[in-house]
Amino acid sequence: MKYLYITHIWNEIDYLPLKVKWCKENGLDIYILDNMSDDGSWEWLIKNKIPSERIDTAGQFHLGILQKATDNAIKRIKPEWVIYLGMDSFAMTENKLCDEITQTSQKGYNIIQMTWGNMLNIGESRNKFDPFNTYFYYASIRQKIRLIWKYHSLCRLFADEIIYPKSPKVLNLKGIILNYGNTKPLNQRKETLRRRRKAWKKGLTKGWGTHYLTWVKINWTWDATKVPDIRKSGYYKYIQKLQKL
Repeated sequence: MKYLYITHIWNEIDYLPLKVKWCKENGLDIYILDNMSDDGSWEWLIKNKIPSERIDTAGQFHLGILQKATDNAIKRIKPEWVIYLGMDSFAMTENKLCDEITQTSQKGYNIIQMTWGNMLNIGESRNKFDPFNTYFYYASIRQKIRLIWKYHSLCRLFADEIIYPKSPKVLNLKGIILNYGNTKPLNQRKETLRRRRKAWKKGLTKGWGTHYLTWVKINWTWDATKVPDIRKSGYYKYIQKLQKL
């Protein structure tokens, strides 16, 4: 495998087909670690012959265990580059991501850094699952997310970052990583929080996932008058690319 998209999932049957299309569009191989989904995700992976394995965390959303398993899978596969994003997150660039990575590598960089944006639910109808034509409000633009890197056997994941063994040479790539996690139905968000609380009790770092405690207070629904519309920004062109998947 050359450029590997890898992630761990729990109950992502909605996003799996979209992410596989996104990987094909961007010239990426794919590997999934399924955290004992019960919504048909695992069966879908098998049916569609997606390289994958199962990880049992006893009903916890335990990021420490999941990332250790992901690190181990990366070391077994030994790709040239790694892309680690949640199933509901999409890195959108000017050109195909494989081409951007090739150019980055040729220039001698070993980490790609990108802007991160959270798409939000403002109460839109979910009668039909079509996130890219449904959710247009966003928040939390961050400039330093490093989740694409050149493989090194000593690299390891740590929450939302990659720990590189030597002084990394970082390229700030034009584009944005769009995360749709905050648009998921309330019952799914609450269940994810329940699984995270269980992991905290079992020793997961308490600082990992505390944003759930804030957003549960507003039932993961934002006020449209207080957050920007991405259609009025320079990022909208990336949404339009996603709409073509």
